[in-house]
Amino acid sequence: MNFVRTITNMERCSNEPLEILCKKISEGLRKKLHDPTFIYVNIDKIENTHQLTMCIRKNEWMIENRR
Repeated sequence: MNFVRTITNMERCSNEPLEILCKKISEGLRKKLHDPTFIYVNIDKIENTHQLTMCIRKNEWMIENRR
């Protein structure tokens, strides 16, 4: 599961604002994990793609270490 690659690809092929991309990714992660309380994405505080990437990496780390 490489969410960082996913967002990079989404950015390239999408004209949507960052906030909408964040929401889509957050929803996708929740569905994948079947646990809406687990995700660490804080959409309100993300202002740029670097912050989004860090947030996604945090999610990946939490997912890997949850097993």
